[in-house]
Amino acid sequence: MPISPVSSQGLWPSRKWCLILGLIFISGAVLRYTGYNFGLPYIDHPDEPAYNLAGRMIIDFGSAKPLGMQGYPPGIVELNYVILRFLQKPNTPPGSILWIVRLVSVTFSVMVLVMVTLLTFRIATPMAALFAAAFWGFSPHIIEASRYATPDNFVTFFTLLAFFLVITELDTTSIIGFMRAVLRAVLPRFLSIRLHLCYQYLSHFLCCGSGNQTSIDGAF
Repeated sequence: MPISPVSSQGLWPSRKWCLILGLIFISGAVLRYTGYNFGLPYIDHPDEPAYNLAGRMIIDFGSAKPLGMQGYPPGIVELNYVILRFLQKPNTPPGSILWIVRLVSVTFSVMVLVMVTLLTFRIATPMAALFAAAFWGFSPHIIEASRYATPDNFVTFFTLLAFFLVITELDTTSIIGFMRAVLRAVLPRFLSIRLHLCYQYLSHFLCCGSGNQTSIDGAF
């Protein structure tokens, strides 16, 4: 059963189009990376210290339950945890590593710019894709929101990436391409859940085997 292609242009853009996108990409990146550490060491955004302290709780207690964040989606908390675990100096407060988390968040924001452009190229026209890139790259509100150490940039990037992979497979105009598109959209989520559960059980087993009675259920 053939499936109609989403767009009539080529699967990938031309070199000239990529050059224009590169200029927008560099300009947008400069605007985002400039001033990413504004306000520090003072933290105004209410969510940044919450995720940061949740990561610290995992180090100290094995779980973010003291903050009531044991059931929160683990991505941004785990990012804070890893950076705190390996990069925080012992004589500094947990918030001292927020500039690193902001750098990672800004990097994903720049990658979102690329995904917005490529996705628009797939479903619309090359010119519309460049307009979308310029809007996302130079919008003051988006630039401001992209500098915080929050999960928004990560969620946006992986959502757009899933859509992009699905539409790219649909452009192969075959039922096999459609099946691959569905698998690409569903399988990563399924594997993340399975790996997450396996990690919990393995960690619990290791803690019990080492005589450590501290429960880590719900930590990740």
